[in-house]
Amino acid sequence: MSLQAALEASQRGHEHVQHSITLHNKGLAIIWHLLVAESWRLHLLPLLRRQETAPTSSLPFMLVLQTETSAMTLVECLAFHEDAAEALDGLSLDVIDYCVRQLTDVAAFSQAEQQPLYSPQEALHTLTG
Repeated sequence: MSLQAALEASQRGHEHVQHSITLHNKGLAIIWHLLVAESWRLHLLPLLRRQETAPTSSLPFMLVLQTETSAMTLVECLAFHEDAAEALDGLSLDVIDYCVRQLTDVAAFSQAEQQPLYSPQEALHTLTG
């Protein structure tokens, strides 16, 4: 569903997914899935990785990470429509808080590595490459 929403948004036509989510008032469920997947990634994933009996399959990890990514894509599509953003009510603050946490993590990672994650020289090399 998130892939379809992104495709519809890029075509700049009628966005059926966004309209359906708003019509059925599913914004709360999407944001709930986003925050639960983030909590799982931050708190439970490190515990599972440290255990001696860690799962041999990466499927459980990938499913939760893909859930977080899909939920974030849907929230992004909802944020660009006035009626969908209004339907989120106070949940918009939770989404903003989530985004601030993610940006803080990226900045902390960049600072710890003592190098930027993205440099203009790399972009120029990619474009001319």
